[in-house]
Amino acid sequence: MKKTIMTLVLAALMLTSCATQENGGITKQTDGSDKVPVSQIWDGYEELQGRQYGTAFMLPEKIEPVSVEELYSFVPEDRTGRNDEEDAKAYFKAFFGDEYNEENVSKRDETNYFYLETKGVEEYNSASYINGCPLNAQKKGSFMLGSNGYELKQRYYPDTDGDVMLEVGTENLTVSEMFDIAVRYSGDLLKGHYTELEMFPVSLYTAYSSDLDDYGVGVIMGFKYKGLAIEDHFTNLFDAQERGFYEVITTYDPICFSIDFYGSDDVRFVNYTCGDWNLVAEPQENVISLKAAVGLLEKELATNSEYKFSNVSLIYCRKMTGPTRGEDEKATESILADYGESVPCPYVPTWVFSFGEDTVNGMRENYIKVNALTGEITVDI
Repeated sequence: MKKTIMTLVLAALMLTSCATQENGGITKQTDGSDKVPVSQIWDGYEELQGRQYGTAFMLPEKIEPVSVEELYSFVPEDRTGRNDEEDAKAYFKAFFGDEYNEENVSKRDETNYFYLETKGVEEYNSASYINGCPLNAQKKGSFMLGSNGYELKQRYYPDTDGDVMLEVGTENLTVSEMFDIAVRYSGDLLKGHYTELEMFPVSLYTAYSSDLDDYGVGVIMGFKYKGLAIEDHFTNLFDAQERGFYEVITTYDPICFSIDFYGSDDVRFVNYTCGDWNLVAEPQENVISLKAAVGLLEKELATNSEYKFSNVSLIYCRKMTGPTRGEDEKATESILADYGESVPCPYVPTWVFSFGEDTVNGMRENYIKVNALTGEITVDI
């Protein structure tokens, strides 16, 4: 499944250098004259609603501003002062509950811990905890809903579908009840982690197994930094370029995780696309307004693009362009010669214009993004 593959790829990109983008976007650097104070970033949005810009693009009929008092550029750094062994065992115990057995915990080094229980040759329970971060965990050989015989059926959202009744295993629960359960479970599972971020439910999807005649529910949990959401799922921008001994990859790095429920107290799989860091933040007093971002699109997009945007939002995005890191000595030498030491990529406020089909698994929706600090335009299709 695409999301699983991307998770593995992004794990190799946790340390990347921010290089000049070569593909997948349009670079439009701003001189600062079109920036405004944070309090004014939504000014004039009413007159933009439903507006048609020739054959280039059309804005949505309804734009919903998200009020924020401050915006930041922030860089994730490894947490210091950790006790990885203690934290890893606490995470494994929280996930496996009564099935937890400390004899199944092993470590590769002081920052990499694993939980593995097998029955014969079959993997039974497994989880990992890498460099201070809880990662994927699964029970009894379970896999992500949608990849283990469960067909994805329908997606629901907190603001619009709260009263919808769901079948979850042998229980009947509303969408709101399911979100409440997911929030409580997340808080218990991740206690002591992501303390600088606010967790919230993004959406959920139902999945059905005809072989088992059983319904499961996958809940996507996202994060906010000081009131503004961070990008919560992989987009289509993924550009890999060969550089001899290594690859240079351009992509966006979301922060989220999904939880698969087979009942209100039956969780068998969690899938992470995030790291637990310290965040080094720099306040941004002036940023590109929505009106100015639309102006950049009007200038830079092809006149016959015919984009019909379904949503406009302001979120934090982290675009990473840099070499993959590995153990190969020649690759390391080449990377140092070409790039020098890595420069961390920041999360920055970004105007996101959505278009295309919003599917059950959320993978077919496309995006055009305008960096609210630099004016860079990226087309994720």
